[in-house]
Amino acid sequence: FSQTARDLDIQVKYQWVFQTHDVSVEQTLSKIARELKAKSAEAGVIFLATHAKDGVKLVKFIKELGIKNVMVAPDAFASKTFLQGFNKYPKEQRNPGYYTDGLYVAAPLIFDSANKQALQFKEIYQTTYEGEVADWQTAFAYDAVMMLIEAIKNAGISGTNLVEDRQKLRDYLANLTHIDKAIEGVAGFNYFDEHGDAQKPVSIGVYKNGALISALTQFRDVPNLSDISNLQAAHRDKRVLLMGDKYMYKTHVVYTGIKITVKPIQLGEPIEEEVDGIMNYRLYHVKGRFKANFMSKYDLFGVHIFGVSFLHRQLPRYNLIYVWDALGMALFTKDSLVEKLQQAQVLSPKYKAIITQTWLFQDITLKDSLGNPKYLKAQDAGVEYSRFNMGIMVKEDKLSLLYLISREAAAIIWVLSLFVIILLLIVSQHYSFQDFLAWFYFFQMIFVFPLLLSTEIILGNWLMAPHIQASYLKATVMVFDILWWVIGAIFVHIASNYLLWKPIDKKTGRSIPKVVHHFWVFTIYALALFGIVGFVFERALTSLLATSGVIVMIIGLAVKMNLSNIFSGLAINVERPFRIGDWVKIGSYEEGIIEDVNWRATRICTRTGLSLIIPNSTVAESDILNFSSKENFWFRPAIYVDPRHPPEIVRKILDEALLSVEGILKEPAPFSVYEGINDWAAGYWMYVCLDDYGKKFRVLQSVWENAWVALSRAGIQPAIRRQEIYAFRGDKERKWVPAIINEE
Repeated sequence: FSQTARDLDIQVKYQWVFQTHDVSVEQTLSKIARELKAKSAEAGVIFLATHAKDGVKLVKFIKELGIKNVMVAPDAFASKTFLQGFNKYPKEQRNPGYYTDGLYVAAPLIFDSANKQALQFKEIYQTTYEGEVADWQTAFAYDAVMMLIEAIKNAGISGTNLVEDRQKLRDYLANLTHIDKAIEGVAGFNYFDEHGDAQKPVSIGVYKNGALISALTQFRDVPNLSDISNLQAAHRDKRVLLMGDKYMYKTHVVYTGIKITVKPIQLGEPIEEEVDGIMNYRLYHVKGRFKANFMSKYDLFGVHIFGVSFLHRQLPRYNLIYVWDALGMALFTKDSLVEKLQQAQVLSPKYKAIITQTWLFQDITLKDSLGNPKYLKAQDAGVEYSRFNMGIMVKEDKLSLLYLISREAAAIIWVLSLFVIILLLIVSQHYSFQDFLAWFYFFQMIFVFPLLLSTEIILGNWLMAPHIQASYLKATVMVFDILWWVIGAIFVHIASNYLLWKPIDKKTGRSIPKVVHHFWVFTIYALALFGIVGFVFERALTSLLATSGVIVMIIGLAVKMNLSNIFSGLAINVERPFRIGDWVKIGSYEEGIIEDVNWRATRICTRTGLSLIIPNSTVAESDILNFSSKENFWFRPAIYVDPRHPPEIVRKILDEALLSVEGILKEPAPFSVYEGINDWAAGYWMYVCLDDYGKKFRVLQSVWENAWVALSRAGIQPAIRRQEIYAFRGDKERKWVPAIINEE
């Protein structure tokens, strides 16, 4: 740095040196700042040749001491590490940019003066990695990886010999020695000099409100002096400066911002104009007809790009460039430009459209020199000018894949979808896949949707050509809108057959009634018809729904009971509360054995041998006791005896009697339970386990007989509840007369 400064006749008055790894580096930096404060009056520009970490501390000390000298720093100060180093200080938190404002930094890339590719990269990067801010290091890292990928593609890499592949990569990259061979990336053209150093233009940025923007003056290398017709005049006018032995363009930066307004504005003189000797400020209102599809790359079907661009009439890009005025348009705030435009309602709601994306960027445009003497020596026939561009993407306010897929992507989707459909059709003809025909048809229907979508996008973009009448496009759009409803209905119809009705048929072993299937199909296509009328032809559905409602009501009343029974039968067959051969009791009906369950009714054979037919709708609404749903079940008939007999003796007698009952399970063994004494006898429950509900009455009879015999042998008679009734006649005084009970 010192040698270069001397070559440029720049005097270096003072120098300070410190060791980065010194434990007392912070005290050293504080001492340097104090010494600089003492010499600031006679010092000029301060150059901070440090890394970002130490630079944060040094800049903090300088700012807190109130040193006003202009400071210039290397590209390390244009990094996220440098900016984030101030976030912990309260003054920076209260006033972003407190320490960095006015600091000039050399940076290989500043996004406000970058081209469209760099801005697109920044937008995609920050969208993909939320919370991360793209800087020049991010862009350079991307370009480095991109160059390696290009080298791998073009260097003839075989992948079999690592040493040879590395040498090929090295030779390919080393051959990029001129801009004509350069690989264009987001940070410009990538190539190397004879020393292997990347040739990148250096921009000067200045911090404002914590953000790095392009400085008002930039210096660019003059690649070819012969392009300047009068070098002396250019040097005299300070359009070209001689720095050491190298000529450089002096490039002016114009901060540019655009505000979209809904009010008509007359073109005229600047509304505001200020000149302070360093910066000229002019504010214009511009009105004009916007060109649709301003950026041909984004000519998506149903999406329109409106834009404006302008350039200087006389000064080429070497003497003037435009950068977007991020500070003036408040683009560093949390609200994006899209949100600001939406809040300002620059697009009237009556258009039923929304703004989805905006672009602000500068690029290079080539204008013919038209014999201008200034450019007679130029190698190219045209002159390059800096052009400022703004684009706004507007789309209909509705969700549609048509706005998300480009024409090129649609072509790829169309080919792949058609290929898959044809492949499935061919494979399904093979005899070994006959069991999977349903799935082949199902997947074919799925791939019809991307085929239809891509076809609509391709045809729509082709019909948007100027030489084709708009009526053709309108008719095509209507046909595709109808097809979407029809094909959607067909898909639901086929899918329900394979995913709903056939599995139900297989599970229940019965075919779905035709009336149910036809009603389902009618509902699907009726809804599709309503959708076409309401959304495609944009007709009111009130009258159509009223008419269809009357028809549905008539049909519903006619088949009300049948449909109710059918759907109830469907539910019964799916849930399976009972099966053929089960003993059941449904509601208040007699118990019996299930003989048949169809779509309308359930048939039961009662114990008397009669057939009981119950409608399925009644079965679905009734309580159902299924005695065959378990392997075995318990009965507990009750018996009552005189309470004077000891319970343990009675239970012993009953248990022995139950063991001799035929038709019950011996394991688990039968047993009795003493229930307790009520107001007239002592109760006992006799528990027996059966495995066949059909033997219920025969087993109960045997239980009663055995219990009676066993108790009788023990001199115990079952208790019988008696009631005594007294009758009186007339009004005579009532008297109590002992009752005489004949036990015999």
